[in-house]
Amino acid sequence: MKDKIRVLMVDDEERLHKTTARLLTRRGFKTTVVANGKAALETITNTPHDVVILDLKIKDMNGMDALEKIKHIAPEIQVIMLTDRTTPSSTIKLLAQKTCDHMKKPCDINVLSKKIKTAHAAGYGLCPGTPITAKEIMIHINDYIQISEEATVREAIQGLILACRTVLTSSRLLEPGHRSLLVLGKANRPTGFISFLDLLTATETNHRLSTKNATGNHPVSWDDLFSFQIKNLADKRVKEIISNQVPLINGNASLMEIADFMYNRRLPRIIVMMDHKAVGVIREQDLLFEMARLVL
Repeated sequence: MKDKIRVLMVDDEERLHKTTARLLTRRGFKTTVVANGKAALETITNTPHDVVILDLKIKDMNGMDALEKIKHIAPEIQVIMLTDRTTPSSTIKLLAQKTCDHMKKPCDINVLSKKIKTAHAAGYGLCPGTPITAKEIMIHINDYIQISEEATVREAIQGLILACRTVLTSSRLLEPGHRSLLVLGKANRPTGFISFLDLLTATETNHRLSTKNATGNHPVSWDDLFSFQIKNLADKRVKEIISNQVPLINGNASLMEIADFMYNRRLPRIIVMMDHKAVGVIREQDLLFEMARLVL
């Protein structure tokens, strides 16, 4: 097997080619993006590829015709077809027979990445027998929004707003927010995560402390208490409100080991380590995607 999976994506939104290529390249694929079916056929003829991501509705030719021509040129190539909500069920059934996989657009880039890896493994006869490990399902560490533990809670709130956004990069691909920030300490080593739940926990903790220390009536009314607590937290350091527990798991851990680790510690996300270095993050939804892959 080659070090990098060679992916060809057919996307007629040419102005977004660089963004599309960047998203896939950041996830470790050697990526080529072309604008139409004709260019895809020329590219496959001249350069071997492992996986093609093909829209059923490309502008210059019917997607099924393009699929037949691609398979004629390179029978071993794996094709993932992109459909939409108007695609008839009869066509979906036909795609299930003729392609490695299919997805409705716009598709989550993280789910698509996993499908590309599965398609590639199938092409090499490695699926389904090859065990999937943490490093196969993780989000790369550089794809997670990061913040220093010395940053303020105010800055963390700004970062979390960004982390919650879903970015639609084209009509075909979207990049969902991770809803948390990776917190970095000394030497840029991960020390944990900060999420909305941490802010709520800190608000409640601050409320209990202020209530305990107050003499007589509480300094503000109940109606104004939320604003009061958040403003009091705003200039605190991130390291003051996150858990001291740093959830680490080895990159070679199996899916069951990941599930057991997350369940027993009630963790929505964990840091993946390889050779004593943080290389990625696994979120609870990444395990959900694997469940879906197995049963849907």
